Amino acid sequence: MKYLALLSGDYPELGYIELSSLLSSYRTKYFIEIYSNKIIRFQVEGECRNCDKLVFVKELAEELVFLKKANKAYNLWQNLSEAINIILENPSINDLLRNNRISIKALKLLFLRGYPSSPSIEKYVGSKLMEKLNLSIDLRNPDKIVKVYLGKNFIAIGILKKILKKSRIKSKVALPCKHPAALTPEVMRLMRNISQAPSKVIADPFCGSATLLLNVKSRGYSLCLDVDRKMLKKALINIKVAQQHTYIDVIVADATLPPLREASINLIVTDPPYGRISPTRGASIKDLYNQFILLYFKVLKEGGKISFFSPKKVKWTKPFNAEILHQCEMYVHGDLIRILTVMVNNRWWKYTF
Repeated sequence: MKYLALLSGDYPELGYIELSSLLSSYRTKYFIEIYSNKIIRFQVEGECRNCDKLVFVKELAEELVFLKKANKAYNLWQNLSEAINIILENPSINDLLRNNRISIKALKLLFLRGYPSSPSIEKYVGSKLMEKLNLSIDLRNPDKIVKVYLGKNFIAIGILKKILKKSRIKSKVALPCKHPAALTPEVMRLMRNISQAPSKVIADPFCGSATLLLNVKSRGYSLCLDVDRKMLKKALINIKVAQQHTYIDVIVADATLPPLREASINLIVTDPPYGRISPTRGASIKDLYNQFILLYFKVLKEGGKISFFSPKKVKWTKPFNAEILHQCEMYVHGDLIRILTVMVNNRWWKYTF
């Protein structure tokens, strides 16, 4: 089935990373293509499962037609007419719309002078479809919503399936103890979607109050590690409130001295210190990141992943057996930009010092 995904305006590249990670977890053939910073086309066998959990995708539509043509003010109506004719000439697409009450919604993904308004485009598409198909227009209670996406070099028409971002995402559990610099629920769900390891052994070396770990894990065994005993006491409270105390062990440990066996962890997801006032126990931020990445790659299994944030100004060294799957920037405040990195351990190899 072919889909159109409308990406969030804040970080469109994250929508692609999130969606591609989700599709790769299906273990079936899929095709994905970025056609603009707003629209992604993808094809997957059957329904798009778990798509309602995506954070940086606004809406999904089942693709009816995708026309690759440059849109100008003088040829827009001609291009729209060509796209509608493709729909009308395809019997299987006709069956999706025939005998239904529909609503047309147009979205212009670019701004040019002289372009017709969205209501006029909606009226034109609706009138053309009503001429050939036995359907009616119902703006209040439609059976199906037909979306028209107009880009600089394409026209896409589809049937709206899901609106994914109606309100702010909330944490899975209301936790009593929170760190002031904790990640937002949206970013925590993003890290979960990218990681795609629901029932494996998960570790967080900088767990703090365990908010990230509790939002990322769903099943299986997890390890909550931190050098700060006061934060771990808060983590224990949160874990008990979330009723996960039988599945999560809390360990007092320095991130540069991991008390774990080699090749024992499937996924490491963490948010290390990044600011000037962050407690690093005397080590520089750069040294902390280099030691943490190097030593925790020892405990990753072959094919295991590590997902973490780092300041853009900090240049850490990639382990020789690591492959960077994704890297994208996220603005925080002022001159602070953080980079979300996802790496995979391609082949486990014993380190020598």
